[in-house]
This record gives sequence, C-alpha cells and structure tokens, in this order.
Amino acid sequence: AGISYTIARGPRRVTSAQLVNGIVRVSDEDNGRARLLLESHFFFTPGSTKMWGIGPFVAIQPGEGEVIEAFAGGLMIGFRRAANSTQSFNLGFGIVLDPNTRLLGEGIVADQPLPAGETEIRYQERSQSGWLLMASFGF
Repeated sequence: AGISYTIARGPRRVTSAQLVNGIVRVSDEDNGRARLLLESHFFFTPGSTKMWGIGPFVAIQPGEGEVIEAFAGGLMIGFRRAANSTQSFNLGFGIVLDPNTRLLGEGIVADQPLPAGETEIRYQERSQSGWLLMASFGF
C-alpha cells in the first residue's frame, strides 16, 4: 500500500457549482487529492551495496462505487534500511488516470454566465490524468 497526492491536469474537477446572479460559481472542486493506493514495483539495484533501487511501479485505487477508481504508473526509488533487509522507504513519481472525473459541461465556464439558451448547470464525466507523488514502505 502507498499514500499519494495527485494534482489534476486539464480542466477543473468540479464537485458542485451553483448559479449566482446568472454567473457559474464553483463551490467545491477536487483538483488535489490524497489517496491510498495498492501498488506493486520492481527495483533494479545498481552497484554492489544494494542499499537503493530504482524501477517502475503500477498502482490502483479501489473505489466504493467503482471497482477501480484510479490507475497510476511511474518511476519509483527505494532505499533499504540495511543491505540484508527487505524493509524500505520508497518514493514514486508518475501519472494517474481517473476514469470518472466530474467536470463542468461542454461550453460552461466557471465565473462566466451560462451559454445562451441554457438555464441550469450541466456536468460531464470523462477520463482525466494528473501528476502523482507517492510514498510506500516495504516490510
């Protein structure tokens, strides 16, 4: 398991918005998110000391409504506590994909009036990527 923080790339992730005097106001957004991830990694250990390693990782975030809420992958660096130990502290950097991200509907822009002919705020769900920073511990 790993603990991560992700920052969205692209449009604002909107949890809720409201019309205030005809202007779309985002009242809650979710562009930065702390997550608990299940991860697997493989380290290549250069040199003879074997005190550190570097390699790829993959991770998933299990969901409540969805079986998998997010996927992630990237590069991880691990540091062992002792040369003959499996205990390690690992830092990962990568990309996360959220398959069901809520955004404002097409043509609707925060802090702007609704498009002509629109009377309420519409939303859309789509995939969105983001940057990921993760820490995990090997026992």
